[in-house]
Amino acid sequence: MSVFDSDHDLSFVQNIGVRVAGESTRSEFQKSLNLYARDIYDDTSTFKESFFYEDGDRVRLRRSDERMWFQEPMLHRIYAELGMPSLDSQMEAVFINGEYWGVYNLRERFDENYFIHKLDMPKEYIWEIKNDYPEFGGQDAMDSYTILKDMINYIDLSTSEEFENLDGLCDVDNLINYFCAQIYFDCEDITPTHNQILWRSAVVLGDDLLDSRWRWLAYDLDHACIAPDSNTIELYRDLREGDYAMYLPGELYENEEFRNRFRTRMEELINTTFSYDHLHKMLTEYDSEYRQQIIASVSRFEGIIYTEADYEKDLSKLDDFFKERGEYVIKYLDEDMEEYAGK
Repeated sequence: MSVFDSDHDLSFVQNIGVRVAGESTRSEFQKSLNLYARDIYDDTSTFKESFFYEDGDRVRLRRSDERMWFQEPMLHRIYAELGMPSLDSQMEAVFINGEYWGVYNLRERFDENYFIHKLDMPKEYIWEIKNDYPEFGGQDAMDSYTILKDMINYIDLSTSEEFENLDGLCDVDNLINYFCAQIYFDCEDITPTHNQILWRSAVVLGDDLLDSRWRWLAYDLDHACIAPDSNTIELYRDLREGDYAMYLPGELYENEEFRNRFRTRMEELINTTFSYDHLHKMLTEYDSEYRQQIIASVSRFEGIIYTEADYEKDLSKLDDFFKERGEYVIKYLDEDMEEYAGK
């Protein structure tokens, strides 16, 4: 692997391991790739120069499922503004054996190194549930997570006492922020057991994120921003697996305080973090960085003549989503609360 900086000067050369990454990517010409630094390939078990933090030994070169290659990195940045752990990215133009292989997002991964370096969590205290499976923490983590799911789905949380018990098990503000973002950006490639990660510290390690409460984080946001009038709440209500609901806020409507907090927070975010002015400004930044490489990549992998005018149409579609989405979200949320709040 030869790595060049933004001025096209050679930064370093290193022998590494490479694997195809992900599921759907395997059927695509351009594939996501995991890169590994190991001493069986070279004289070091870490990358010779850090990408995101010191002593890193793995990163992902991630393709996009959308033409706007920067859409998912942009959403991760927005989720980070809400205080959620998210993955940093940087744009890379990739060549394989000298052949142009398109634009990629060089990306962190939610592995033990992320929790150790970014969240200052000792390895032995990491609990993580990914797609209903304990990636870290084993059966203890799974048992705690199951208690949380059962509490939300089965227990009457209308009383202040029971609701406080829930807030002691998971960060309710984080739950609200997460689902507000998922709904607003119409994240559709998700079920109760697919494309979700929850995490916590096994014990209390601090007063902030390491207080041993379950939290959601930003993960796999490719299939998002589909259409401004998509009723994501209705979609989530239809997504149940066994006895567990996808639309967890709806399970908490029985608590009037929660309903008010959720509705108020959604409206607040639409006027601030999710506002058109804020998102359009961010979109403009990513556009200036990615435009040339996206045009080249679409032409390369879709086998078409993809012009700058074509790119502008796709860019405008995403911009229109940000412009129009807010009014639909509030409408759908009010309708859902009116229908289900008394049930």
